[in-house]
Amino acid sequence: KLSKWSLEAKSYTKDAYEAKEAEEAKNRRLPTKGLQNKTLEAQALVAAKQWANNYGWEETITKAYFTGNDWSIYRNGLTGVQLGRRISGVIVMKRKDGRCSFHYAQFAQEYNGAGYQKVFTEGITPGQYVLDCKNVN
Repeated sequence: KLSKWSLEAKSYTKDAYEAKEAEEAKNRRLPTKGLQNKTLEAQALVAAKQWANNYGWEETITKAYFTGNDWSIYRNGLTGVQLGRRISGVIVMKRKDGRCSFHYAQFAQEYNGAGYQKVFTEGITPGQYVLDCKNVN
């Protein structure tokens, strides 16, 4: 009897979790855009696709944009020399199950003393946020 109850509880919990996730995904929206620059956003998209390829993501990257409103400068801790800048962003993707999702990401540019180099993906926050593809504008 205990085994049967355990299986029923497990099934109920699984169903409740899936229903909650489906409702959250239905109501979830993409984060608000921050800094907008077509050239840098195009570089961020290329960088996001390269990151996904390097790490073997199965999803198809559809867009990348910045959620931060400005870049933060990072410097060498000993000399104070500027090394580059970084900004918060989002990577949006289409999943194999037909749904869409996004990751929070950190984009950056190295500084060579004369100018900034191409945008690269410095890292991502673990965990995808699933959302209905109709909410990806």
